[in-house]
This record gives sequence, C-alpha cells and structure tokens, in this order.
Amino acid sequence: MQTKAKVQLKLVLDAEADVEINIWLSYVILKASWSPSYDIRVSTTDKKLSLTYKAEVRQATGEDWTNVEMSLSTAMPTSAGDCPEFANPWTISTFRMPVVRPTVRSLMARGSAFGAPPPMASAPAPMVGAFGGAPGGGSLFGSTAAGFGAAAKASRSDDMIDYEDQDVQTLAAPAQMIHQVAQATSGLVSASFHIQTKANIPSDNVPHTVTVALLKLVPAFEYAAVPKLSPAAYLKAKLRNTSEYALLPGPANIFVDGNFVAKSSLKNVAPEEDFECSLGVDHAIRITYKPVTKSRQTAGVFSKNVTLRHTQRLNVKNTKRVAATLRVSDQVPISEDEKIKVTIVKPVNGEASKDMDVAHKDKGLIEWTLTDVQPASDLDLELVYEITYPQGTIVSGV
Repeated sequence: MQTKAKVQLKLVLDAEADVEINIWLSYVILKASWSPSYDIRVSTTDKKLSLTYKAEVRQATGEDWTNVEMSLSTAMPTSAGDCPEFANPWTISTFRMPVVRPTVRSLMARGSAFGAPPPMASAPAPMVGAFGGAPGGGSLFGSTAAGFGAAAKASRSDDMIDYEDQDVQTLAAPAQMIHQVAQATSGLVSASFHIQTKANIPSDNVPHTVTVALLKLVPAFEYAAVPKLSPAAYLKAKLRNTSEYALLPGPANIFVDGNFVAKSSLKNVAPEEDFECSLGVDHAIRITYKPVTKSRQTAGVFSKNVTLRHTQRLNVKNTKRVAATLRVSDQVPISEDEKIKVTIVKPVNGEASKDMDVAHKDKGLIEWTLTDVQPASDLDLELVYEITYPQGTIVSGV
C-alpha cells in the first residue's frame, strides 16, 4: 500500500495582543502538470465550427484534489526570469600553426646540445590538432574519450619535441545547452485559465479532462488536393481566434458533420490571430488524375532538337450539396542542364476567369484555384508542357 506524503508547516507569529487572523497559504509543489487538447466539430452545410478547449491534468503529489477550484497556467515558477546575455564576444581568425620551440632536453636527446645532427630514424614530431588540441587521441577536437576540450596526452619519448611549455590552447568546452521543454509557452509570456467548475483530480498520475472553454469560430472552408500524389481532397478551415484565450500547441480530434474523421494538431495561436486547421479528407470531392499522354517531334537542319510534349488531364467532381473552393496543385520538371529546356504551354501563368485563377510557382509547381465549384459540377483541367533537348542527349527523370 502506497503511503501518502505528508507536509508539516510550522508558522511563528508575534502579536502584541490576542487577535484572530486568517492565513492564506500558497506554495509550489512538484509532480503536477497539464497539457492542452481539443475537439473540433465542423458542420459543412451550416458552415459552422465549434472548438472545445480541454486540459488533461495529472498529478502525483500524494494529496487528492477533491472539489477544488482550479486555475491552469503556462508560467514556470522554476524557470529563470531574466533574459540571457552574451558574456564574451565571438571572435574568429585565420588558423596559425603554433611555433615549435624545442627544449634543451629534447635537443640533448638528439645527440648534443651544441648542434650535432639528429639521428636519421628519429620519430616524427606529432602534428597539432585542427583546433589546437594535443594529438594522439584521434579526435577532431584533440581529445580522447574525455569529451570536448579535454587535452589528450601523447605518449612521450625523449626524441619527441616537448609541447609541455608551449602556450597551445584547446577549444573550450561548450556551455550546457538549455532545452525548452515547455512547448505551451512558445511565443507567449504566460497564459492563465480559470476553470469555471470545481474539479476532482486524484493523486494517481493519470490524465483527467477538464474543460477550459467552448469557442464558436467562423470558418472559411477550402479544399486542397495534390492528385499526382493522392486522389483525395483535404478540407481546411481558415479561422481567426476571436476569443480571449491563447490556443496552445496540442492534439485535436476532428469531427465533420457528426463523424470522427481524423486526428490533427493545433499550433500556438494568440487572440485575434489567423490560423489554419486541417480537417481531413472529404470524399464528396472526387478528383481523377488521368494517364499522361506523350508525343515526340524532331526538328532542325544542322543541329536537330527533340521535343517531348506531355499532356496531363484532371477531372474534378463536386458531389456535395453546397459549392466549394478547391486548390489543385501539380508540377512540371525543372531542368538542371542548360541544354534541356522545359516550357509550360497550358495553363498560362496568371490566367483568370470568373471562377478560376492560375499561378506558376517556384519549384515547378502549378496551382489552380477554383473559387466556386458548384454542386454536381464536373470540371476538366489540363496541364501541357514541352521538354526540348539536343538529339542524342540522354535525359533522366522524365
């Protein structure tokens, strides 16, 4: 049977007369933590979104919290409150080999203190490590298994040059890195949430869920698809956090039209900040990526060029009862050789119509934005590009 921890407090008061006082005790205790999580419920027909902000609270303090008022905070009382400062300047310079000054003892070991020639088979002088550390350990930093900045001791012999008296500096050991483990405080000084209802959290180190808030947000829905990689259309919601609550990074359960569809996650979102939320796949938007058709043409009199023409067709169907905005992406190859040229024939960059915009982006990406895909509509998209290169050239990657 586990024994619960007990804490005894001794308080000494000095009063000039008998008096009754109320004492408020506040203290910090370890082995208690919380993490945010979310339930996001979406209605695509009503275009509404509700976000349930939850906290998973666990504690193993040895004391059960029964019917308590609770406030949750991202502040870390044990964390340093001062901003760190650079103690020393960061200097760089060209590398210089240290000047080797033989000692009297090493000269005498070579035969004479008065300039006698050294023996032909003398051991070579050890080289200095790239960072000024003593050699012999096989480490880039001049150390053996001792880690950063530890000077390695080379095995000494009388005919080796003695570095003991030289002013050769080794690379200083790096300061211990501080790892930011409290993800919830990223981008915020601190956030505090008061739980409206009283809670019961036993000392069992098991997560217990309490509700922080229920938020009603106005979404702008958009579908995104990359049919070359996946035939699915992914629903996204563009939102603004109009609440007073900071949304902290955490996992989210996604429910669309009453059905659980996916697990997602939220990043750090401040009040009045815009953000996007991925809501999983919507099978009511169907995209067909048809097989590419290719044609080959050779032209030129003295130097012949080969032109390969690729035609890629896509079909989009909206089987929903409401109109949808859809962003479709595809790609063309990028040439890494000046002899190979890639020309996009269709669609034209910047082409726009009432319900469609086209953009050619970096890395060969082509993007169609369909702003009003009506229910039961059936749309065809076409991508045509040409690859031209000298005849006899072997082109890889096509």
